[in-house]
Amino acid sequence: MNMSRPVMDSKLGGIRLGLVELAVRQFPEDPATGRLLDALLLDLPAASPQETEARIAPLLASTDPHRRAIGMYLMVVAHGSTSRWPGYLAAYEWSERLARECPGDALVELARGSCVNVPNLLPGRPAPEIAAEDLEKKWCRLSDYHGRVVLLVFYSLFTDRGFDEAGAWQEFAARNAARPFSVLGVNPGTASADGLYRKYAKYGISWRTLLPFADSDDILRRYMVREFPTTIVIDAEGKLRGRDLPWSETTKLLETCIAEAEAAAGGKQ
Repeated sequence: MNMSRPVMDSKLGGIRLGLVELAVRQFPEDPATGRLLDALLLDLPAASPQETEARIAPLLASTDPHRRAIGMYLMVVAHGSTSRWPGYLAAYEWSERLARECPGDALVELARGSCVNVPNLLPGRPAPEIAAEDLEKKWCRLSDYHGRVVLLVFYSLFTDRGFDEAGAWQEFAARNAARPFSVLGVNPGTASADGLYRKYAKYGISWRTLLPFADSDDILRRYMVREFPTTIVIDAEGKLRGRDLPWSETTKLLETCIAEAEAAAGGKQ
């Protein structure tokens, strides 16, 4: 997610949250506690969502709307900093709660701004378009796969990140070769053609990989990709169905989507 303020180191963040918890519990009316909370927003803690929620419980339970808003905003930051889809969803839910419970607070816009792309990536939404050349210099769009279920996978051939389950993707693709299914890779950044061919061989890549060199940052932003691999299931109608699930759940979802595509194709015959 795109946080608008700097985020502290996680260990220091935990210490800072501990001090905030102590101050809010023991000295809630002291002006120094208010200054400590204001300073916290300028140097956001990078603690886990679990530690954050435990430490800021007094803020979340506060009768002061702004203090409660600070607590909910810290939860947005904590979940968003996980860099994975479940965290993004949780951050979005906290931002919506903040807007409902503390309308008019300045932190509402900050929280919503950090989650601005989440609604566009919810299940059932159209998958954002991706258009780029592949390794063969052939132009390709994600929408070209309309009518086929797509496992969209973001990885980095340049840094060798995101290939722990490449064998599973390959095996599933081979097993479903005669069905309306495709794996489509997206490799942001730059690399030489020779280097990419060597990586294809190293990881046994037989599927098409898009190389959006010029548009990498925009695509990563629109899809909220910060970690590799990021795996996204897109159904035959081009709608997002699931993301960053365990592989066992991903395969079940893919099977469901493929069966739906086959049923829809059979009904049109």
